[in-house]
Amino acid sequence: METNRPIIGPLKVTEIHSSGKGIAVWNEKKYFIPHTLPNEEYMLQTENRRLGFRTAKIISIEKQSEARVQPQCPYYGLCGGCNFMHIRYEEQLAIKRTILENAFEKYHIPFLLPITISADEPFHYRNKATYQILYRNEVIQIGFHPELLKNELIEIKTCLLLRPIINEYGINISQAIRQFYCESRCADILSFTIRSNRQNNVMLIIEIKQEPSDVILSFFSQLRKTALKSNDAFYYFVKPPNKKIYPYAIHINDTMPYLFERILEKTLRISPFSFFQNNVEITEKILRYLIHTLDFEKIHTVFDLYSGNGTMSLPLIKDYEMVLYAIEGNPSAINDAIFNSANKENHHHILGDVLQTFTKEFVESTPHPNLIILDPPRSGTLIEIQKNIIKANPEFIAYISCNPVSLAWNLQQLITDYQIKDVQLFDMFPQTHHFETVVILEKN
Repeated sequence: METNRPIIGPLKVTEIHSSGKGIAVWNEKKYFIPHTLPNEEYMLQTENRRLGFRTAKIISIEKQSEARVQPQCPYYGLCGGCNFMHIRYEEQLAIKRTILENAFEKYHIPFLLPITISADEPFHYRNKATYQILYRNEVIQIGFHPELLKNELIEIKTCLLLRPIINEYGINISQAIRQFYCESRCADILSFTIRSNRQNNVMLIIEIKQEPSDVILSFFSQLRKTALKSNDAFYYFVKPPNKKIYPYAIHINDTMPYLFERILEKTLRISPFSFFQNNVEITEKILRYLIHTLDFEKIHTVFDLYSGNGTMSLPLIKDYEMVLYAIEGNPSAINDAIFNSANKENHHHILGDVLQTFTKEFVESTPHPNLIILDPPRSGTLIEIQKNIIKANPEFIAYISCNPVSLAWNLQQLITDYQIKDVQLFDMFPQTHHFETVVILEKN
């Protein structure tokens, strides 16, 4: 505890911010506090400002909510992965719904109160994890970063959000890397990522500092034999000089080249750097919702912006001979999408940044879309892209968002020409403040 920081309170948390932190007011100043609940009261210790926000941490709970539970994870509050595990699951869903409602109210978005689609399994759902490695004073640490502390690591043995197969591999690979470092003193391995599918096939991707030495390559060969199974995939890559450059993955011989996942009877190929939804079960619920809400018998042409490997569009249109235009900036994902389309002539996969590719000229030169699927990054999409969506004049827009604030901000522009037909919240990320929202917009 920082003894030089003031203690304030007792303070009541009035609401949960979109960051997942509770908001309390002291001397007309807002403080943002992690691991809180609405209507609880606390004694707090203030902290130095972070990113312009006043923050504080709990010293004691003076009035406790009935929705507070004991977190099941021994790393809770240390690791930056979860921040809602202290909340009963039903209350997590209610808070997320309120976060969405607050975002819509802030930007004056008319909406029907959504029903929250919960996860069947609020634990062990994540199909991907990246383990960071830190070398300090000849000691190796393997684990996850605490929130906002990228130079620190919390060593993790088992994560309750990860599928059991990932935890199993994580333990074995961590032990092998520790042993390798102990014997060689080679600190070139920076991180490793484990992906899995529902058949418990695994893809291992190791990040290294520089071109591999014979010592590293020998270790990879040993790791392939001792830690991986015959139907697993294994890659490594050299850390690129900046984040704007996509890494180039090198495939380890005698391992599977790809991971495959089946979603709504559609098999999708996944390469090392292709984005894929972390919660497959909720992804299927989103797709079933879209199938139920949209009349695909009347949809002939689909634009899929930020399309990835086709996770959203291809399972939706697999039973129809639709024209598809899909835009994605990741070369690896585009190659997967082309494979996943089975080279259908009416499927057009376009490599490029959406802002530079989905232009006025593109809209004027392609068939009229009946549906545009929009699944942007957390920051949302840009005004110019929204202008071109409106210019394309689709009958329907399916906006899939993981950030309620950027979603509401974008909807301000879209509802000038479209009305909201339906809003649905999906709990894609239980035990965290994150969730997925799907908004169906219909042409006025």
